[in-house]
Amino acid sequence: MSIDFGKTLIVYYSHSGNTRFVAEKLKNLINADICEIKIKGNHSIFELAVKTIFRKYLKLKLLQFDTNFPDFSQYDTIFIGSPVYAWTIPFQLYSFLKQTDFKGKRVVPFATSGGNEGAFFKDFEKFANNAVLANAKGFVKIDKNDIDEKIKNWVENIK
Repeated sequence: MSIDFGKTLIVYYSHSGNTRFVAEKLKNLINADICEIKIKGNHSIFELAVKTIFRKYLKLKLLQFDTNFPDFSQYDTIFIGSPVYAWTIPFQLYSFLKQTDFKGKRVVPFATSGGNEGAFFKDFEKFANNAVLANAKGFVKIDKNDIDEKIKNWVENIK
């Protein structure tokens, strides 16, 4: 590996399992801790999709989490992954970012999608409070046969 990430954490949200798949592969490659974003309460996928689409226009209450997040201050690098919803970050990730202060930590975003990322990374940057962002990566239409190589190439080129 060409970069020393220091103590590393991967935080991810996954609905269909694709982001979880990438997060687990990444964990094994860089020997990181891992934490899944889970939300409290019963929320339909339709409700969350509507909140994703209309968050720009409505004042919506942020989601609460059913995850005990580790103390981010003990990590040097934090990878954060999520699927793309409606060409942006899903409301689950939006809620997480809005409630988290990264206090100058290196944050490396990644996304999974079936098409394109749209404004995902631009919106991620807008809401990642006090994060020092490194090379983001979009994984489009994941091919499980070559994902290891794609992750390895990405990680080796993070600055």
